[in-house]
Amino acid sequence: MAEPSGADVVGLLASDVTYGVIGDHGGHSKLIQEIPMVFYGPGVGSKDPNTRMRLVDVLPTILETMGINYDQAELDGEAVKLPKP
Repeated sequence: MAEPSGADVVGLLASDVTYGVIGDHGGHSKLIQEIPMVFYGPGVGSKDPNTRMRLVDVLPTILETMGINYDQAELDGEAVKLPKP
């Protein structure tokens, strides 16, 4: 919509109406925007923490889980505590 050749009018659909599929790059509804995030590997438990996470939280979560030092001020996201085995 910020593109100079973008549409002059944008219509939003009702919550239960969509023009995409889950995980696609479009849509404004909660169903389309909320997708599952799964972490698997050594040091990560199998219990579902049911924790909300944003895309910007993925990198700090991985770095924190792997014990890699990073400057939190340089990232927009925050590490999410993953369950331990």
